[in-house]
Amino acid sequence: MKQSLDTPRLWFDANHHQALQKLRDQQQPHLCAVLDWARQEAQRSGDELYPPHAHPSGLPHVRDSHTYFSAQAILALLSPDADEQGQSAQRAIACYRFLTSEGYPSDLGCGAWALSGSILLDACWPHLPADEQTWLVDTLYAIHRHLRTRVTKGNPHTVNNNWWAITHGGCLLAGHAVHGRVGSDGVERDCAENIHWARQRLHAFCHHFGDAGLYHEGLGYQNYTMSMLFPALYADQCCGGPRVSDIFPNLSQSAQSIYATVVPHPPTPDTTQDDGAKGLGMCLSWNDAGPGHSGGSHEILALALAAPEQQGALRDVYDRLHGVDGDRSFAPGYSGMYFAATLYPYAQERVAAQGRLSTFIADNRQGMVIMRSGYQGPDDCTFGAYARATHVGGHSADDAGSIRLVALGHDWIVGGGQARGHASYQSVVIDDTGERPKNKPCGAIMWREATDHGGIVGMDLRKVHGAYSERYVAIDYSGACGVPVAMALLDQIDDHRDDRDWLWNCSCAPDLEILIDEDERGFRLVAADGKQLQARFVADVPQSVYIEDMPASKRTFAGGDQVQYRPRRYIQARFAAKTPLGILTAITVSHGSGPVHTLAGAGCAIRIGDHVWQRPFGAAIPADFQPGIGGGLCPYPDGHRPSD
Repeated sequence: MKQSLDTPRLWFDANHHQALQKLRDQQQPHLCAVLDWARQEAQRSGDELYPPHAHPSGLPHVRDSHTYFSAQAILALLSPDADEQGQSAQRAIACYRFLTSEGYPSDLGCGAWALSGSILLDACWPHLPADEQTWLVDTLYAIHRHLRTRVTKGNPHTVNNNWWAITHGGCLLAGHAVHGRVGSDGVERDCAENIHWARQRLHAFCHHFGDAGLYHEGLGYQNYTMSMLFPALYADQCCGGPRVSDIFPNLSQSAQSIYATVVPHPPTPDTTQDDGAKGLGMCLSWNDAGPGHSGGSHEILALALAAPEQQGALRDVYDRLHGVDGDRSFAPGYSGMYFAATLYPYAQERVAAQGRLSTFIADNRQGMVIMRSGYQGPDDCTFGAYARATHVGGHSADDAGSIRLVALGHDWIVGGGQARGHASYQSVVIDDTGERPKNKPCGAIMWREATDHGGIVGMDLRKVHGAYSERYVAIDYSGACGVPVAMALLDQIDDHRDDRDWLWNCSCAPDLEILIDEDERGFRLVAADGKQLQARFVADVPQSVYIEDMPASKRTFAGGDQVQYRPRRYIQARFAAKTPLGILTAITVSHGSGPVHTLAGAGCAIRIGDHVWQRPFGAAIPADFQPGIGGGLCPYPDGHRPSD
């Protein structure tokens, strides 16, 4: 049955629209809060909307255009006042006319125009006069054709880069928006073949997501990628395309996997303009990404595409992070407010995420393992290990074998962040020769195990180091060791060379004080609120431990905007050339001064204060394995070298 062109059709139909109006009349709290925001945002005008200074691209400048368009679209769609509906539609189209009046931006910008224009067409159509309707069809069709036929400067035009998702997603969306509609020339637009072309190319891109729904360019770029990918896939499904869950069931896990990395705590300030007075969303981060979760259009769409049995718990996470029980930002990025109003899971009963969402996530394709303490609140702890098993292009850091840790409201172990991809910044081990492989190397997950109170992960890094090299991490969130977080980290290196030392690196958030132990066998990270991370090298001993500075960095984005990022610091411990080398690090996070860490006799048992953590690595490491004496477990599975 052919859909009506006078009612919404891209992401929902007339029945859904009527259900939203009913919820509005019933004063549903989430929807009322978003409508209140929309009325306030829609009042922006003058310099608040049209800055007097030129945009870096030289094109017409609209400040935060996606939020303004979302607000007007929400009111055009859901205001109970017909006059307000018409006025909102007119204001939105006037602004969109101005924005698109003087040529095309970068291909990423064209993708953003396609998303905004598609939202406006779907929400505002019945409130526009005929000439405005045909102008919008003409404009969106031209954007659709531009994305279909052009590749402009800066676009890497490769299927394994985020640009591919933004441009092809924009082409698909704009095609669906105008297909079957009549332009100013009186001709009905037929986009069927271009829709098929964009869909197939977008599906090819989706194959680069792993089994847990994670993507290789880092979590920040995953969110940006999904900001167009998920609206496009969901609209395609609603317009008669294949069901996303049928062809990409792994994408139904993306929301759970992303939320496993985020805690409802204000993120650490990252840019020089960031004063820290923002919303919630401290998160693990890799590659060119900051320490804050960037909520946006992808977030609600990820919930909509999630496995049905997860949606009630995911709603709970969203509500406590961005919703009515959180910072009440409603994840506005990339037109997110429009979807927060229209596709929020109103019909799904909210249930506590604790005990329902997985706290152990493993993505084999990407080589990423995430272990979370639970979904209790801002003091939740989450750890990530990244083997970098597959990296096929796009943003890339030299971070195979890297680890990250957020706990008790602090970024204890981080990476380089934006535009700082050097290996020494990534919380990894490197040699001191500087002879890194020309192409950033990949590792592999060799052990992954969920335990009752955390988990264990092992990574094979021989291709990274040019020597037999393994990194094992065990996490215990149970409190059995007398601390909220106990962590054991074993770096085992069997080197065939004797001319290189090894450098153990750990980067931390810039707001933490670094204190090196007097004997240079460990260090402490101390937060302003007294919470601490304590680390001790309890097997092979470093020659020295010291603090290194990570420089400030900057990035110029496709639209021309330049952002400055704050410097960071990292701890570096130098270990002399030795085979085998066994760096066993005992790490705890506590609310105050932590207990003493020592090796507790044979094997890898660690004494933490009065508690002994027997076999932290479980069966991954033999019971009698001796760090610094035993051989690597890839060449010697029982840990005994032939000469032992």
